[in-house]
Amino acid sequence: MDQNYDAYFSGVTLFTEISDPLADAIGNGRKDTLTIVAYLGIKQTDRAAQLAYAATFGSKNDWFLPSSGELNQLYINRAAVGNMGTSVYWSSSQQRESPSYTTPRLWDQSFSTGGRGSSGMNSIYNVRAVRAF
Repeated sequence: MDQNYDAYFSGVTLFTEISDPLADAIGNGRKDTLTIVAYLGIKQTDRAAQLAYAATFGSKNDWFLPSSGELNQLYINRAAVGNMGTSVYWSSSQQRESPSYTTPRLWDQSFSTGGRGSSGMNSIYNVRAVRAF
């Protein structure tokens, strides 16, 4: 069951342009992921934040969806991180409302070009769970 989200997640990092200092902030991903997961509850279980939060790799289960700034650091260090490919990945950061769109959006980043943009919350992109920065 797909659901359209017509409201922002209160308390999640929110900025208008990629030039905003919050776009490169480190440390918001865990908080934002927990906020999104709490908001969604059991409505759905396949959203990006929920997938990252539920991830278990080895004995580690404290994963989260990176903020826009954390995702950009993954891009900058992609050779050292490895296994990132050229896909587009979700961040946990929201784009502030603009006259050019009518639904809430989350920031994303292309690992092919490094470009950062935003997409509607029903778009389908990859998820890269992280543990700490």
